[in-house]
Amino acid sequence: MEFNEFVGRKRKKGVQRVFETAGGCGISHEDVTTKEGKTIHFSKAGVDYEGWINGRQPEPIKDLHCPYQHTGQGLQCKDVNGVYEKRCSKYLSLGGIISQCKGRDQMNVCWAMYEGRMP
Repeated sequence: MEFNEFVGRKRKKGVQRVFETAGGCGISHEDVTTKEGKTIHFSKAGVDYEGWINGRQPEPIKDLHCPYQHTGQGLQCKDVNGVYEKRCSKYLSLGGIISQCKGRDQMNVCWAMYEGRMP
């Protein structure tokens, strides 16, 4: 195999924030208030472009995604702090749509568990 050795992240004009995933949703570098009145704090998620260039990793979009979405459903294979076992497997039926998860209104609980801030 032939390849060019990695020498650093390439700069691109016009980029303000970098996000790990959008999960099929539109994202912005500015906060957005939905028609239901919920604010999605994009400014607290991701990472500013200079931070990303310097190697910082993006923060999840917690107002938009639960840990299950953020990991690309990876919690099914590698559960983190019991989130899948205790929450996802109970509130999201097999083949269910993530936006219809019965625990969706309590994503803060899922994030707290995922981050090890509660049992």
